[in-house]
Amino acid sequence: VGVGVGVGVGVGVGVGVGVGVGVGVGVGVGVGVGVGVGVGVTHWIEVISLLLQLPGKFVP
Repeated sequence: VGVGVGVGVGVGVGVGVGVGVGVGVGVGVGVGVGVGVGVGVTHWIEVISLLLQLPGKFVP
C-alpha cells in the first residue's frame, strides 16, 4: 500500500507539472493543471478505495 500510494501520487503530480512547465507558461498552466489534477485525482480515488477496503480484510 505504501509503494502504491507513493507511485500514484508522484506520477500524477510529476506528469502534470513536468508537461506544464515544459510546454510553456500559457499552455503549461492549462495542460499542467489539467493533467496533474486529472491523473492525481484518479490515483487518489483508487488509493481511497483501496484504503476503504483494507479494514474489512484485517477484521477476522
